[in-house]
Amino acid sequence: PAPRTLVWKETSVQGNKFALPEYYQVVRTLGSGAYGVVCHAVDSRLPDGAEAKQVAIKKIGRAFEHAIDAKRTIREVKLLREMKHDNIITLLDVLPPLDLARFNDFYVVYQFMETDLHQRCLLMVVTVKWHGHDVSLWMTALGWLI
Repeated sequence: PAPRTLVWKETSVQGNKFALPEYYQVVRTLGSGAYGVVCHAVDSRLPDGAEAKQVAIKKIGRAFEHAIDAKRTIREVKLLREMKHDNIITLLDVLPPLDLARFNDFYVVYQFMETDLHQRCLLMVVTVKWHGHDVSLWMTALGWLI
């Protein structure tokens, strides 16, 4: 069969514009940081009767404006493409550019998680302090992860 042509639509969520294939329905913005904005979306490409797949889509705006940012983005994609582990988020897709002549924003699709590592580590540190366990050992382990 011939490859299906992607139909793109522009969606704005909490002031953040996402240009995505039509099969992604944006639910809400999850957060933003120095390297982009992440939204929660639903992938509707599943067969009839199947439950829609929840994903997280990271938009890296002006991804190639600075060489160091472009290198970080490419490094993240290359590493996550190879890593397969229950404790590491799964990279599902890298969206093709809408227009090569104006390729500024880069979109990466990940599995959806209810929380991120930063929130999880803060929760664990607070729990450890609350119960009076040895915090210095936990901080050493956290330093190794980072």
